[in-house]
Amino acid sequence: MSTKDKLIIAVTEWDRRQSRTRFYNANALGIYFERVDEVCADIERGASVRQAVIAGFCDRLRDFILKQLSEPIATQSEIDGGAICYVPVKGQS
Repeated sequence: MSTKDKLIIAVTEWDRRQSRTRFYNANALGIYFERVDEVCADIERGASVRQAVIAGFCDRLRDFILKQLSEPIATQSEIDGGAICYVPVKGQS
């Protein structure tokens, strides 16, 4: 199974769980899929999967995805000083 497949499964599972909550965003899954594409492009440019996921997602969703990839949750030092908006780990070619 490719990394992209694993990421799609993870964000789909996250969205399914969130669909049971009070403030569920029915548009979120499409946004997650777009970010998965961006993260995968970052990985193709040479970023590690972990670095790309940490740069591409935040908070509980980021940690959920890392767990689904059998990675430990992000440490404070990994997320300190991160950009407010998504910035690829490896620059555009």
